[in-house]
Amino acid sequence: MSLETYVQDNRYEAYAEGEAKGEVQEKFATAKRMLALGKSLQDIVLITNLPMNKIQELQAEMQAV
Repeated sequence: MSLETYVQDNRYEAYAEGEAKGEVQEKFATAKRMLALGKSLQDIVLITNLPMNKIQELQAEMQAV
């Protein structure tokens, strides 16, 4: 593998990783808005595909503030 190919591959991986992080952040932002609107935890899990325990943690954090 040439150095140029290696650099291109690493840039793509970094881009994909950044995209994935952005998607997760958006899912948490959506979950937070849904919690603020009083939506059920089950609905939030179905819409965001986040695990129930993460939604519950987010809910606890929001209630603590």
